[in-house]
Amino acid sequence: MLQVFAQGRVSIEDNVGFGPNVFINDASHGLGSVNVAFKYQPLSGPYPITIGKGCWIGANVVIMPGVNIGMYSVIGANSVVTKNIPAYSIAVGAPAKVIKQWNMEAQTWKRFAHSASHANDRCASEIK
Repeated sequence: MLQVFAQGRVSIEDNVGFGPNVFINDASHGLGSVNVAFKYQPLSGPYPITIGKGCWIGANVVIMPGVNIGMYSVIGANSVVTKNIPAYSIAVGAPAKVIKQWNMEAQTWKRFAHSASHANDRCASEIK
């Protein structure tokens, strides 16, 4: 089941495929006070979401508010997308991180080299 909660705008472009149990929401629960039950607090957002043409969104994926997923990208099963994913990328995990990108010249997927700012993350070169 695909669940899309659009308080503002969720754009799904042409030819996007979805696995089962995908959840997309462009707003979040309010967190303004610990003295009021969270379900009674106003929502934060909405923050628009765009899923580019030709993407594949795997099973059990959660797409958080304000995220843009570039065209022809793949989001692996059980991932939580919290940040933008560039076009022609494969992203996995919670939070989702890019592990491969399509190389236009070689016409193949290439491992994504994480920058030094991701030194504590598992690097793409470690993924077989």
